[in-house]
Amino acid sequence: MSSIEDRAKQLISKAGFDRLIRESEIGHARWKSVRYRNIRISTNELEVLERLFPAYALWLISGKIAPEVGQTSPDYDQEQREKKLKDGRSRGETTCEECGKKITCDDVRVSEEYRLGSKNNRFMVVCDACNAKIGQGKNENR
Repeated sequence: MSSIEDRAKQLISKAGFDRLIRESEIGHARWKSVRYRNIRISTNELEVLERLFPAYALWLISGKIAPEVGQTSPDYDQEQREKKLKDGRSRGETTCEECGKKITCDDVRVSEEYRLGSKNNRFMVVCDACNAKIGQGKNENR
């Protein structure tokens, strides 16, 4: 299990320095030190992270999640987004720009090979009819 410091560093990365500086009284140098150096995190930083990410408060302090009451973690949320995408509930319907076929969740397969990046939580899907690679509803051939 990761430590509070590790979980805090994960949230610092998720928020980004610009947002942390803009939404707290803590300066860039301190956030950078907490993120990249092996120093103790203070309650001030923990309070800012809890305020910015209230759904991660339980996880930040204890490493535990309680999805039934809205307390999750970044990893849990990512897994749920991926599951929804793979299950087709969040894909809806689109048209393949290559072959013109109307694509539904039953016609599309998610290809881990074409994952666009976890930071943006986007995936590229592959049209079964023509193998066109489609991301975010438009063709992004590579």
